[in-house]
Amino acid sequence: MIYFIVNPKAASGRSLKKWETLERLIGKREMMYQVYMTECPGHAVKIAAALTAGEERAVEKTLVVLGGDGTLNEVLQGLRFQAKIKLAYIPAGSANDFSKGLGLPANPKRALSYILDRESPCRVLDYGMITCASAGHAPLHRRFLVSSGLGFDAAVCRSLNGSQVKKVCNRLHMGRVAYMVVGLWQLLIHRRCSGELVLDGGRRIPLRRISFISAHILPGEGGGFRFAPDADPQDGTLSLCVVSGVSKLELIPILAFALFGIRRLPKGAENFQCREAEISLQEVLPTHTDGEVFEKMKEVHFRCESRKLRLIVDRKTLPSKKEGKRRFRKN
Repeated sequence: MIYFIVNPKAASGRSLKKWETLERLIGKREMMYQVYMTECPGHAVKIAAALTAGEERAVEKTLVVLGGDGTLNEVLQGLRFQAKIKLAYIPAGSANDFSKGLGLPANPKRALSYILDRESPCRVLDYGMITCASAGHAPLHRRFLVSSGLGFDAAVCRSLNGSQVKKVCNRLHMGRVAYMVVGLWQLLIHRRCSGELVLDGGRRIPLRRISFISAHILPGEGGGFRFAPDADPQDGTLSLCVVSGVSKLELIPILAFALFGIRRLPKGAENFQCREAEISLQEVLPTHTDGEVFEKMKEVHFRCESRKLRLIVDRKTLPSKKEGKRRFRKN
């Protein structure tokens, strides 16, 4: 049995048309499947939890997510990892950073084809965990598959969610443009503060005028801004991008370098590798996981959960041996 979790509202409703096309193809195979349509934010969490809880844990299941990075993140929140699970993903959002970071096919029909192919390999991936707190709020714990961050990038995500700019750009198949437009506005109004970063419980790094700090499992976020070009989803570490001590004007070339995939970011941006990172801020900043924004936080802890998630991938997208060391290792 294959279980499809579909967000019909992803990419301003274009995902529903993709699903209708795919369901006709599935029907021709005369296979057993169930489909669950999400009805509201948070619904995918409940669906994934129900499918992987209790007596359901004994049977191996394939969960196929059709939606955007936010839908996939919700499914990740609900998964019970004691269950025997294979996860698969058909990208149907506006940014699709997860599929881009792993080289998964963007074409829904091709994605469905390799997912239903019993010979397709699985890869075991890391995921990240953020624990954060602020005065008057209980600690929050959330998983992430692409990135989690605080400051400027979270403020951009907050402005984008539900905005007319995003809806218009999605209709025009220009999702990245929405991030750029809102990003320019946030350059003018975003707040910065000082704080301290602690890597793996040892090295302490004082920071001033923090623009943003993002923790990555995969290299890019926001539709293709590669803030962590060396991020490896199977090495058991997080790749941090720390941008601090720069003016708002100096932030522009950092964003431009990341957008065009230039590996070495300008002065003011640093990359670190670690298993855990603790951040203490003097003021609260907005925080996100895979583009989904929650409360403004003052104390943040990131950690990497090593090789926990089994993902079905397309063997055609795997790198050749000539590329040398690569991020994928077979389970």
